[in-house]
Amino acid sequence: MKTEFKEYIEEVLGKIQADRDIKEKIRQSLTEHIEVMIEKYGSSAYHHLQSTEDVANEFMDNLGIKKDLRVMKYPEYPWWIKRNTYRKISKTKIFNIPLYHITDGYNPDTGKFEIAKGFIAIGPIAFGVISSGGIAVGIISFGAISLGLLLALGGLAGALGIAVGGLAVGGLLANGGMALSYGIAFGGYASGHVAIGGIVNGEYTYNTNTGQGNAIEWFRQYMPYFTKYFN
Repeated sequence: MKTEFKEYIEEVLGKIQADRDIKEKIRQSLTEHIEVMIEKYGSSAYHHLQSTEDVANEFMDNLGIKKDLRVMKYPEYPWWIKRNTYRKISKTKIFNIPLYHITDGYNPDTGKFEIAKGFIAIGPIAFGVISSGGIAVGIISFGAISLGLLLALGGLAGALGIAVGGLAVGGLLANGGMALSYGIAFGGYASGHVAIGGIVNGEYTYNTNTGQGNAIEWFRQYMPYFTKYFN
């Protein structure tokens, strides 16, 4: 069965709050129904399926579960998880990666913690081209702990390009309370080829407390526009 059909089934199941045994029966019923649709409509079968919301409502009605009671407490849910979990995954995929994946970290279908993975990923732990979360890893990332290829913003931020955070480690540029960089570092404590801050360490430095340092020489050569800020 194609991935799009599997995702359709998972999305329907995600809209139904029931125990695992019931969900497995629903999964089996949906699988059989989809196989019939594929046999009848071939490659266009997916477009003949009802919306996941309608299918979920139909199962809910058949199960006798009231719509306003969908958020229910079941023993398979960890006590620390809120019943009204939030989870969205794009049906559109590029190189088999969802366009977006947003989650609060809990997969109600498996009862397990999940990591957000997509071109845009948002969750407690997120991996994506653009990622945001408690721990975020991506080309551009935002998070408490943030690791980015081009840009990272966070409490603890690390990037090959630019890093901004409480503790920032950047290949080209770092800005933070403590900033470490192979290139330019700005911070309370700054260490880099060019270091600007309260406490500095580098080949070219500028102490913002005393106004002393030779960093202006580097800026005169490579970024003359910024030399006016040293006056």
